[in-house]
Amino acid sequence: MVKSLVLMTAVGAASAQMEANLTVGVDANAWLTATNKYRCMHGVPNLSWSSAVAAKAQEWANRGVYEHSDAYHLAPPAGPSGENIALGYKSATAAVDGWYSEVSDCSGHFPGCEGQKGVGHFTAMTWKGVRELGCGQGISAEGQPFFVCHYKGGDSKDCDTPNMGGCFSENVLAPVHSGSECPAAEIQPVPPSPSPSPSPPSPSPSPSPSPSGSTWYKTITPSSNTQLCLDLPGDEATSGTALWLWECNGGESQRWVFDSNQIRFGADESKCIDTGDMSNGHTAVLWDCNGYPQQDWSHDSDASRIYLSNTGICLDFFDDWQWNGQPLHTWECDGMWNQEWEVWNVYSNGANTAASVSEILIV
Repeated sequence: MVKSLVLMTAVGAASAQMEANLTVGVDANAWLTATNKYRCMHGVPNLSWSSAVAAKAQEWANRGVYEHSDAYHLAPPAGPSGENIALGYKSATAAVDGWYSEVSDCSGHFPGCEGQKGVGHFTAMTWKGVRELGCGQGISAEGQPFFVCHYKGGDSKDCDTPNMGGCFSENVLAPVHSGSECPAAEIQPVPPSPSPSPSPPSPSPSPSPSPSGSTWYKTITPSSNTQLCLDLPGDEATSGTALWLWECNGGESQRWVFDSNQIRFGADESKCIDTGDMSNGHTAVLWDCNGYPQQDWSHDSDASRIYLSNTGICLDFFDDWQWNGQPLHTWECDGMWNQEWEVWNVYSNGANTAASVSEILIV
């Protein structure tokens, strides 16, 4: 019987003297590996990554405001979810370690640890009923790394939802393994969809004619890493799905059409890349094509810069964050390498597979 909802309190790490080698870019597997290690120690199932859950976590992280969202009231498939936030840590692993450190306050209070103060982050991440994880990371107004993780059980609030009152004793369990008994090799997380697969062949020097019955699409890659492609998580062509970078695999989720200043999704050309209010840090998402300014894209002649028409706002990703699951956003055009792109012609052979890749060409 669910009696009440217990809200978590925020935790932060003082960071007045942050080191110059601060790194906040980590991939989805880093979040999963760090979290699943602690879940293994408590004998509860590993989590898998959810692109829908991660999109909402990233959306909140983009605000850069150190406060909790209303994650418990998110509709499926993103919620309802419990939420942990952290400010000032150097990495995802450090944030997870900080949340888990609350376990010391549960000593002598297992199972459940209910009623103990300041343990909500630990209980959320090790909650037995949770099945899916999604995290985001942004920068606070003060310039510090801001981390957000959402933990989802089922599609309704019940005892699988983290920190639900009356459900602690069955979901917050005492440690049964040491950290050394839960090595990464035994807690391999389920990767985000689509799963990595071999990259497309290296581009040839010039475009090849499209074979009969095939269709040309565009694949968009950062100039600094042409093994990563602009990707729609899990082929989920629903409005509001956040876009990210993912290892190039030739799949439908990485095919785009440049048409009348819009960038359309190749598998559903009624959907366009959209940037909401076009502000710095706004996540790029898929949305119904509507001709509004936030979907009006232009590019330099060599496609090195993709930007919103008649604005100084470019398609961007955070410096040095070149990993699977890296979110895309808008940012003031600054000429930096993380705003430089390459666009390749890719044709489909009618069997929903990429048959070849050609040199850059935008028409």
